[in-house]
Amino acid sequence: MKKYIFSLVCLCCALLPALEGQAHEYPNHPELRKSDANIVGHILDKNTKEHLPYITVALKGTTIGTVTDATGHYFLKNLPEGNFVLEVSSVGYKTVRRNVTLKKGRTLEEDFEIEEDAVALDGVVVSANRNETTRRLAPTLVNVVDLKIFENTNSTTLAQGLSFQPGVRVESNCQNCGFQQVRINGLDGPYTQILLDSRPIFSALSGVYGIEQIPASMIERVEVMRGGGSALFGSSAIAGTINIITKEPMRNSGMLSHTITGIADAMIDSTPVVVIAGQVATGFLGTDAFQEVDLVGITQPITKWSYQIRRAEDVAWAVARAFYIARSGRPGPVVLDFAKNAQVDKTEYTPVEVDYVRSYLPVPEMEPDAIQQAAELINAAERPLVLVGQGVELGNAQNELRAFIEKADIPAGCTLLGLSALPTAHPLNKGMLGMHGNLGPNINTNKCDVLIAVGMRFDDRVTGKLATYASQAKIIHFDIDPAEIDKNVKTDVAVLGNCKETLAAVTELLKPAGHKEWLDSFLPYEQMEEEKVIRPELHPAGDKLSMGEVVRAVSEATDNEAVLVTDVGQNQMMSARYFKYSKERSIVTSGGLGTMGFGLPAAIGATFGRPDRTVCVFMGDGGLQMNLQELGTVMEQKAPVKMILLNNNFLGNVRQWQAMFFNRRYSFTPMMNPDYMKIASAYEIPARRVFTREELAKAIGEMIATDGPFLLEACVEEEGNVMPMTPPGGSVNQMLLEC
Repeated sequence: MKKYIFSLVCLCCALLPALEGQAHEYPNHPELRKSDANIVGHILDKNTKEHLPYITVALKGTTIGTVTDATGHYFLKNLPEGNFVLEVSSVGYKTVRRNVTLKKGRTLEEDFEIEEDAVALDGVVVSANRNETTRRLAPTLVNVVDLKIFENTNSTTLAQGLSFQPGVRVESNCQNCGFQQVRINGLDGPYTQILLDSRPIFSALSGVYGIEQIPASMIERVEVMRGGGSALFGSSAIAGTINIITKEPMRNSGMLSHTITGIADAMIDSTPVVVIAGQVATGFLGTDAFQEVDLVGITQPITKWSYQIRRAEDVAWAVARAFYIARSGRPGPVVLDFAKNAQVDKTEYTPVEVDYVRSYLPVPEMEPDAIQQAAELINAAERPLVLVGQGVELGNAQNELRAFIEKADIPAGCTLLGLSALPTAHPLNKGMLGMHGNLGPNINTNKCDVLIAVGMRFDDRVTGKLATYASQAKIIHFDIDPAEIDKNVKTDVAVLGNCKETLAAVTELLKPAGHKEWLDSFLPYEQMEEEKVIRPELHPAGDKLSMGEVVRAVSEATDNEAVLVTDVGQNQMMSARYFKYSKERSIVTSGGLGTMGFGLPAAIGATFGRPDRTVCVFMGDGGLQMNLQELGTVMEQKAPVKMILLNNNFLGNVRQWQAMFFNRRYSFTPMMNPDYMKIASAYEIPARRVFTREELAKAIGEMIATDGPFLLEACVEEEGNVMPMTPPGGSVNQMLLEC
């Protein structure tokens, strides 16, 4: 389990350094080229030759810097040109400096070996309070038992962890009903002072009772002071003092820790969710009672509304209000924090309906001036381009969108979550936007004269480098959320309101138009992408299956009418690119947060939401193992989920970045997989594993014909890549077509 968690940490660390690759040069398409100044490298211990994590690397005299990741590597990107001093430093090591010259388009590799500095090493401890101080300034010697000790020793309680501290003995005291006591310097438990967050809230008897009942999960560190403690803490500390520093509230909640990610995901992706969380009774609020966490304070930044229910009388009103806020306007999550007494007390129930909240305007009023200005810009445009987002789906404005683009003859590109708002086969649908989107709509974003965003966020995966994004175009932004206007991209005309109404209003003022020359400009990019990317992916020359051909085969087997659910990674991008959409609301994925493990539980929910449609979820081997336990839910509910595992024995997306930007230095990306056929059998789920195209066709037919869940494991090419790709930090017109 620890190895798995460490792998996930390394995955995150590998994603954070956004290394930019050098674009292949296409003589006829200079917009595909890029250049930046970067520094990469690793840092080793001079004596042991081990890679050192979390070492500070900075350009001296500037605010530019970073730290090495868990593998000891670092990356500094988009650096200014000139001569600088590169400085490497860390507590306990000698500082090393090196002169470097940075030039545009050049990536330097600067590796360092640093040695320990025993003289400068000055341990940090905490004595009698939560504030850090150095060991030499502490009034007495303090030894720290950190979280790593508890993890390495598999200690689940404070008593177990203290057993590994020198000079401290934890033993059973039979005179006190078998409870654990702490012995320091040979003295019994009552002579040791136990502090909680530096406060002696119990008597000295706490050295006898209770230490085996304090879970390790709530502890940040434990400070042990042997002897001499009575001078600071009184007669109860003759033997010594043990100070238990607990985690901060956000990290102290086992109940909410997994939910936070889901709430944040729902907020970014505009998903209406009502989260009901438990809380201690009202009388214990503010006392740091067992499992008390400030859920309202934690979740307020990532919710539309967060509220604590303290009385049973408020339940009906609060629940009605929560569902109204979650579903109205731009949808999003709401958290209800139920105090225990509000859960169990009885009251007279009176149904409540909420359709209005003072100061809350879910749908802004449509402004006629904005409608007129937008129509005038579009009518005068020679190269208009529409960006279609999920807001079209949420507003049920699919018909209005088609009427809009067809009347004005405007090409459209779709965001990841907006892919099914426009049928794949529609002649004006030019494909997907974003880092792994289609070449044409991305490049022509920087060539259009009027850019029309409908129900979408200008997030970094869509815009790439903001400084160069559509700088030549007038920007029209249709959105229901005023907060999205001018957030990242400056808008010339903001059309606020539900796009079902605003699109229809603008369409009435549009003149029928034709933009044949502009539409034809997409063809060279489509042909280039077809030749270099799509055809090799759908019809690979080798014997190995590709992800793209598996996705397309499943899509066609469902007559392109299934609901596509994806996990996150290469499987997500391949599924989005090669699945075809003929019906509305046909894609469910984690867009803004990119949460691995999303796919399987989301697919289960989709079978309940749309029992009339086939639900197909595509997952990678890494993502499936993050929520493998949900197979139990599939078994219990007999949810008819068609699960397609694209097994490449890698954390594919991270591996691709390591291949493209780290010279194939694969770190914690190869996967050692279990036998998924045996796992499926244990959950009584029919399953097949395929290696060849002949096996694939037969297995897909069996999967579709099966009444209920099915797991199809497709063993695909291990080192396949998702292309095209906009290099991290690059412009949308700098897409790479090959690795």
